[in-house]
Amino acid sequence: MKRSSILFGSVALVLIAAFSVYAVENATWGKIKSTFTDEAPASLAKRAAPDEAPASLAKAAPSLRCTTEYFFVAGSVPNDPEGRVLGWQGPISGDIEGVIQWWMFLDGGPNDRSTGQVGHHAGGRFAIWDVDPLENPEEAVLLLAGSDEESTTVRHGKNSVWRGHGIVTDASPELELWIGRSMHEGGHFTWDPDTGLPDHGEGIFRIN
Repeated sequence: MKRSSILFGSVALVLIAAFSVYAVENATWGKIKSTFTDEAPASLAKRAAPDEAPASLAKAAPSLRCTTEYFFVAGSVPNDPEGRVLGWQGPISGDIEGVIQWWMFLDGGPNDRSTGQVGHHAGGRFAIWDVDPLENPEEAVLLLAGSDEESTTVRHGKNSVWRGHGIVTDASPELELWIGRSMHEGGHFTWDPDTGLPDHGEGIFRIN
């Protein structure tokens, strides 16, 4: 059985166990959920389709470059309204400081496909907060968010690698000039030998 199949099966068991005891949506989930619906208050973020970003703002903005560290946290909160799982979360530093999250379909989302050891995952979302939204739901402010598509290569006996791209669709008022810009990311991650699930990794994040 391929490791990617084992990964998805293991993740499914983790999520079933976690969600069976997560009976009520709390304030933390309520705030995070607003980043994926049209209910997000204007004070939290400005939403816009990629083609709605003013051309003058998009061209005037410099590139944004950051480094990331992330940990596999699937099962820590319920799925978002469209069925995505919070898969990874960790600190981001550089031109922007805060906490980054990756929400994704782990069990066959739209347009997902695999070729050998490479898995292609579409329909994901990234979100960058000024502080950890799980630990500080009342204080956390959404800085940037957008679409995310990734390709992951499982390398047996080595760290697995991944890369992704997307479009910025949400931003706090002071960062709204990034709306409509292209996002690129990538890195590597290790596996937990005890659970057989992903563990943690490091990478880069940039907006052009």
